[in-house]
Amino acid sequence: MIYTCSPKKVKYFHGYVYSENYIPLEGLKITNQYDLSIGTYTDEKGYFRITKGDNFKGRFLYVYLDANKIDSIQVSGVQGGEKINYSFVNGRMDTLFIKIPNKDPEK
Repeated sequence: MIYTCSPKKVKYFHGYVYSENYIPLEGLKITNQYDLSIGTYTDEKGYFRITKGDNFKGRFLYVYLDANKIDSIQVSGVQGGEKINYSFVNGRMDTLFIKIPNKDPEK
């Protein structure tokens, strides 16, 4: 589960997925690490948004191309026992850059 001590509640996870050549990647499946039914697909701009329901568990979102997990996104983490840091959450726009064979055009 994801908890926060700050007054800002995590309502959703969102962001962009681009190729390493800065091209938006459409059609990638983004899911909860423990429940693959909690997820969505990136749109033509590479954007995704997943509502964080009460059943959301874990620190990662998984990125799939077809049925293959190709990457992960850490959405929460603790550094040295300090406060919890969040990425790809409401109020913050983050981007994941990944290399996908046969998806990146030649430079």
